[in-house]
Amino acid sequence: MAGQGSAIIVGDGGQVVTVTTFDELVQYVSAPELYVIQISGTITSSDGNYVKLKHQDGKLTYYAHLQIWSIKVAKGQSVSCGQHLGNVASSGNSTGNHLHFEVRVNGTVKTDPFTGQCHGGSSFWVQQGSYLGRPGTQ
Repeated sequence: MAGQGSAIIVGDGGQVVTVTTFDELVQYVSAPELYVIQISGTITSSDGNYVKLKHQDGKLTYYAHLQIWSIKVAKGQSVSCGQHLGNVASSGNSTGNHLHFEVRVNGTVKTDPFTGQCHGGSSFWVQQGSYLGRPGTQ
């Protein structure tokens, strides 16, 4: 699991179609470095702060639960692979710091971007490396 504030980078180039933040509802009630905050409004997204990208092949990717005030892109902006998108956190309906990443095909079908024992399809990754001792596809 990535720590709070770890950089999130774009996995594939595309266009930013949605940026949802609740930054304007957040107020620090103690020193900012302590991250003790107060919400002054209603958060309507369980994904918290998130970005949705549309790619050339029509796929949509979602990057959710981003850190407050960390999103580096704007709606309508073109982004490229490797670009800094924002930072890891636990905004929205979340119990710990992580990046919620998903790929959608045809707008509604959630697709696992990895290949392996838990997924029989092809990987969307150019190089899917190993993770925690599990073999990659290289």
